[in-house]
Amino acid sequence: MTDIDRTFERLRAANPAPLTAVEDRLDAAAFLTTLEDPPPVEAPTHLARPPRIRILAVATAAFALTLLIGIGLWMATLLSPESDVVEPPPTTVAPPPTNTSSSTTTTTAAPTTTAAPAIDPASRALLDRFEATYNAGDPDAFLALLQPDLEREVVVDRDRRVYSLETVREIFEIDAALHTEIALDCTANTDSFSCVPARFDDLHRILDHPPTVGWTWIIQFDEEGLVQVWLEGRPNVFCEDDYECEVVRPFMQWVRANHPEVGELNPATAGEWIYDRLDDIAAMVDAFALSRGVDLEE
Repeated sequence: MTDIDRTFERLRAANPAPLTAVEDRLDAAAFLTTLEDPPPVEAPTHLARPPRIRILAVATAAFALTLLIGIGLWMATLLSPESDVVEPPPTTVAPPPTNTSSSTTTTTAAPTTTAAPAIDPASRALLDRFEATYNAGDPDAFLALLQPDLEREVVVDRDRRVYSLETVREIFEIDAALHTEIALDCTANTDSFSCVPARFDDLHRILDHPPTVGWTWIIQFDEEGLVQVWLEGRPNVFCEDDYECEVVRPFMQWVRANHPEVGELNPATAGEWIYDRLDDIAAMVDAFALSRGVDLEE
């Protein structure tokens, strides 16, 4: 008998009448055998998780099938014949019917333009007298047409030049020495006249150049027929004036080349002849004519 059996017998002797009789109780050796070899555990009843490789394979197959279906639909769309698009026919708007029997005729009036006021005969006579006296070359007769306190204004850009009657006389004397003639083309303003002068002098004759058109003169007469306003505007740009560019410039180029001692006679940019050099200007014009074989006396 083993020690375990002895222990078990002692326990049984100590309690000869247990409350519950245990039948077919395993002895100690069988109990130990049971502990050493546990009964097999039954497998759970739920489904086992499929392997990961199988999941990937199924997903790949589904994706490939979807892709093939999509490609097939796209190819079917490309290969299908295009539907004919029927455009609506152009809409033709019929012209409104004309009634030839109607006696009413609609006409479109021509646009009206405001004509410049005509120059009255009295003003025309004053302008003609101004032109004829200027061409006569008599300084006293010409200044008699101007108010005694007249100041001629020449505006070069924003530079306002005011010429007294004495300066006006000196400038006119140079024009007279060059046998200057003008022709005025005038239009009437409210109380004045805008006149464009065409100039012709000895330099034109020497160069065989036609008359040149100058800048506009604003001329206003008083009640006695005397000139009370004589205004002129010029841009301060060289060769903007045909007289300056085509007549004065060739003359001054000849003077500089042949008589450099004389110096400048005309500033040549929106200016007058240097009016205190009348004698030099007249002498150089005569020499210029001689150099070109032109007789100014004819």
